[in-house]
Formats: sequence, C-alpha cells, structure tokens
Amino acid sequence: MLYNYKEVIEIYGTDYKLKQAIANKKIYRIESGIYSDKKDNFTTYELVLKKYQAAFLVKNSALYHIGFIEKEPDVIHLGTARNALRIRDKRVKQHFYGNFEKTSITSCHLYKIDEALTRKNIHTYISKENANELRLFNLSALFADLLRDRNTYSRQQLVELLEKFRDCKYFCDENLYYELDPQSVQFDLKLIELIEDVCSEARIRKWIQDWDIDWY
Repeated sequence: MLYNYKEVIEIYGTDYKLKQAIANKKIYRIESGIYSDKKDNFTTYELVLKKYQAAFLVKNSALYHIGFIEKEPDVIHLGTARNALRIRDKRVKQHFYGNFEKTSITSCHLYKIDEALTRKNIHTYISKENANELRLFNLSALFADLLRDRNTYSRQQLVELLEKFRDCKYFCDENLYYELDPQSVQFDLKLIELIEDVCSEARIRKWIQDWDIDWY
C-alpha cells in the first residue's frame, strides 16, 4: 500500500524511526514523499495519483483504465482545478478544469467501472489487491471531453468510443443532452444519430435507476 509522508510519519512517529524502518526494509521509499510497504504493490497510475492528491484521471488515461480503449496512453492524463499548480512530471500531461472546487474533489462524482460496482455513484475506487486509491473523472464528464476532443480521433475510433458509452450500463445521466449542428464537418448525420442514442440510453438508465427497476 502506498503512503505519503504525513501518513507514514503517523505510523512510525518520527523521521528517525522512519529512516530505521527504511533501513530494515519494513517500508520502502519509492520517490520523494511517497512510500510503500512493498516494492511492487502499486501501478504507475496509483503512484502518480498518490503523489498528486488533488488530481484525477481524465481523457484517454481514464478511458484506458475503464476498458474503453485498449492502448495505454504514452503519458498519464491528469485533471486538476484551473488554478492548481503546474505539475512538472514527465509521466503526466495536466489538464485544467473549472467545474469543480480543488478543496472538494468529491463534487466531481468520481466514477470507476468495475464488475463489483453497485448502482450508486462512488467517489473513489480502491484497488482490491493493494488498497491503493484510484480517482477518475465521472462518465458524463468523460463523454463531454470525448466530444470536445473529437478531432483527435479517427471516425472509426470515435464511433467505437461512442458505442462504448451507449452500451455502458453504468452511464446514467438524466440531464445528458447535446445540441449538435448537422452541418458540422466533424459530425455527419450518422454520428449525430449515434450521439443522440448515447444520450437517450443514459437518460433511460437514470430513469430506471431512480425507479429501482431490476435492469440487470
């Protein structure tokens, strides 16, 4: 399990005792300010999120982690508040968002798709094996990001991702509406119809969820 400096000091009491524990291999210093009870019980995603506590996975990093895309991005895409300090880490590409408070990250309704996920929104996902925390952008925000970033995907990639959202049983949002210009170069009529299907399915699932209908 990963710990930051404050957490590990709470365990060992003093910096001297912490250094002793490191020397005796009871705890491992992974990098500046980050420690673990084992050398290899964490992923790079978990390590980076532990280091940057006010950040969460967005864009292709979040889509990869929930299984919507197969290829792992070359960098980890992290979202932060618009006024957050810049992250100077070669592993990370930082994206700034203005729709949440830095001091209240749970307002983002962080979401994790997993076979054990219940119907209720969860704010964080705890790794089953190592109890490390993962934080992801909610599905509605990921969907909005996908539409904003549509020009970075081929048409086939965009269709495949839209179909993932359409068929995802955890994507429930009663307020999901997008007014799209049929004449837009980026959106042909078939894509617009698919996006409308995604929104419709999300609204229907939210209605079913609210009425507590067995939809599995």
